Amino acid sequence: MITIRPITVAQISDRFASSRGGGTIPNSSWSGDARYLLPVSAPVPLRELLCTFNGYTPDAKVSLLSPQLQNTEPQGWSIHAPAPTTLRNLWAVSGERSRHKIEQGHQHATSWCLYHLERSFLDLNASLPTSETRGVLIAKVRENPEMQTVPQLETEAYMPNLHLCLKGAAQRCPMSNHELDAKAKALTVVYRTTLSDWLSDSMGLDVVQAVGCDPVIVGVPDTLEFKETTADKRPRTLATLLRSIESLKFEDWQGQAAGQGWGKAEAEALVSRAAQRVSVFAAVKSSDWSIQQSPGMKMLDALEKGAEKHEEKHTMGMSM
Repeated sequence: MITIRPITVAQISDRFASSRGGGTIPNSSWSGDARYLLPVSAPVPLRELLCTFNGYTPDAKVSLLSPQLQNTEPQGWSIHAPAPTTLRNLWAVSGERSRHKIEQGHQHATSWCLYHLERSFLDLNASLPTSETRGVLIAKVRENPEMQTVPQLETEAYMPNLHLCLKGAAQRCPMSNHELDAKAKALTVVYRTTLSDWLSDSMGLDVVQAVGCDPVIVGVPDTLEFKETTADKRPRTLATLLRSIESLKFEDWQGQAAGQGWGKAEAEALVSRAAQRVSVFAAVKSSDWSIQQSPGMKMLDALEKGAEKHEEKHTMGMSM
């Protein structure tokens, strides 16, 4: 379930305390049409994000809001997009290649949600000409497994309450909790549908989605429990030095899942079978297309069209 909540500059600063002093936010990127109008950098520097929440350009040189709007609330919102439980479980116990594929699906669905969120803010201010194109700026941050104690496949996005237009000053947009909840519910539907389609089409996974519920991947248990990993507390021997904290944590989580009867071997077998299904479908589709384009089929099409023209000519002659 996607959530949208107001957030302040102070809360963001505390959230990314390690990036203070000019540092960038790990695993971050900008989205939204306003990124084409403002001098933003990638990955997202914390200073630039805080400046936009305060109503300034990312370089802090120009105030984008009129004086009466400078201190109005809210300063912006946080958008939280967690993956469904079965997808999180499959991601946590799969091999690296499968994990990257799953992350692509989650990021694709999340990006599509943020696109729809930006579109929903267009034309909210009726006093502005509807012909003006307005956009927002969104900082998208993927949770870093190295910083997690338990596996969490989720994305957090931060959108300053700063709506740009081609002419005039930027605008603030007050939103009630009811309106935010309505947007969040609509985005949840978009996320679930997009994710289900991607998992089915790109990975071949069997996905079941009941109305109003998260998608469920058939064959993946939703009862796996993960305790705090001890990977970052292991002695740094030569063997562990050759692997990152992230890989060590996934090994730990895979071991925990295996102890519950469904670990890496089961996950990789499921993904492999699903991938074979995608390959078979692609081969059948390619074969059907080749048959349609074969010389024999082209000749048959030509003969059929010729017969239709002859019949049409004969019918016209009879009618005369």
